[in-house]
Amino acid sequence: MKEYFLTTVLSAFSLLPISTQAVDPSPEHVPQTRTEMAQSFSPVVKKSSPAVVNIYAKRKVQGTISILSDPFFGSLFGPFSGALPMERIQNALGSGVIVRSDGLVITNHHIVENASEIRLVLHDGREFEAHIVVDDAKTDLTLLKIQNAKVPLPYLELRSIDTLEVGDLVLAIGNPFGVGQSVTSGIISALARTHVGEGGYRYYIQTDASINRGNSGGALVSLDGKLVGVNTFILSTSGGSHGLGFAIPADLIRQIISVADHGGKVIRPWLGVKHAPIPQEVADALGMARAQGTQIVAVLKNSPAEKAGLQVGDIVTHIDGRIIEDEQAFIFRIGTKSIGDKIRLHVQRKRDSLEIDVTLTAPADIPARKLTTLKGRHPLDGITICNINPAVVAELAAPILESEGVVVFSIAKEAAIELMPGDILLKINGKKIASVSDVQSALQISFPVWRFTIKRGDQTYKFSIQR
Repeated sequence: MKEYFLTTVLSAFSLLPISTQAVDPSPEHVPQTRTEMAQSFSPVVKKSSPAVVNIYAKRKVQGTISILSDPFFGSLFGPFSGALPMERIQNALGSGVIVRSDGLVITNHHIVENASEIRLVLHDGREFEAHIVVDDAKTDLTLLKIQNAKVPLPYLELRSIDTLEVGDLVLAIGNPFGVGQSVTSGIISALARTHVGEGGYRYYIQTDASINRGNSGGALVSLDGKLVGVNTFILSTSGGSHGLGFAIPADLIRQIISVADHGGKVIRPWLGVKHAPIPQEVADALGMARAQGTQIVAVLKNSPAEKAGLQVGDIVTHIDGRIIEDEQAFIFRIGTKSIGDKIRLHVQRKRDSLEIDVTLTAPADIPARKLTTLKGRHPLDGITICNINPAVVAELAAPILESEGVVVFSIAKEAAIELMPGDILLKINGKKIASVSDVQSALQISFPVWRFTIKRGDQTYKFSIQR
């Protein structure tokens, strides 16, 4: 299980000057000056904490239990080493933030993943059931809806990462270790952290605010009482907080809310390029001070990028005036846009600087995916496969960089072979696979030994299965 945490930094405020100047004591007043901040954070807490909820999720976990571990049955069966299937209930603990008065709550995907029951406890002690409205493993964000609650509910407005600066004071609100709602404080230690974490979107706000288990999904709040991010994970050698906490920016939360308003299906805007890090020698040859940006290595046919005139070798350094530090920054900036949006790319083409406008579209569902569930006396029984196209790549939360082969779309519980969604079938018994039809043809012949070549991420694997 991931653990996520935030830290209280109080010593820094002891350095601030204390003044007898009158300060507005009303709960609605949010401190704006250094003098007011030296007095107390309580006005910000009073404004923000009612919108933060505790989350308790139950999920069924399949496993096995060895008979040998039982003192009675172990003595009866002697050397028998079999195991019996067992189903148990696992409880997940986390936090969430109400982001709209009608009861929409944002949290982390990993908190409620495969949950059979989700229960929310509000700041005032009221308890409600909730259901999933939008679930997006790629961003590790899930949007919940509170059921049967009296509305309007208190909520937090969102604040973009582009309005923040390193050194800004922030508060973290969550439910660490299940002790109840707690508030910690710190600063923004860094913006645009792209080389940490997992998943398709790695672009985080780093804070030294203390985060612990149960803080996941909770609020990172600026001193104007707005939500700047959802606390998600820490870097730690011990499991405890070392002042390295990371939050998903509110810009991605805004897109998830937009998805809920347009049917609940996550369809990301599509540019139609493949990109890669810039080699230092390329940066040197172009006279760049450092290898900033991302290099276009392929432009897909009939894509928005091709229509706009992007070319292989182009280096994208800015999107809408915002610096693109690396590949993950490029992915983040595109991911915060909507289908139909027009973006302006600042491009370095050899030694020329260009500005190119591109209108983003939905990913193309071409060639036809031909979604097929395989059945029969072969190792792929129960596996659903499809042809690779941009729409399929967008739907699967897995890194798929090529169009060759056939992708595993889903897997039945009873399937014998241990594949994962996003795995690409490249060869079956030495036969190259280019389409779903090729897989169906290769499975027509029964073999005593089946040989497969698959690609998972950037690794290629070969394995055999004997019937």
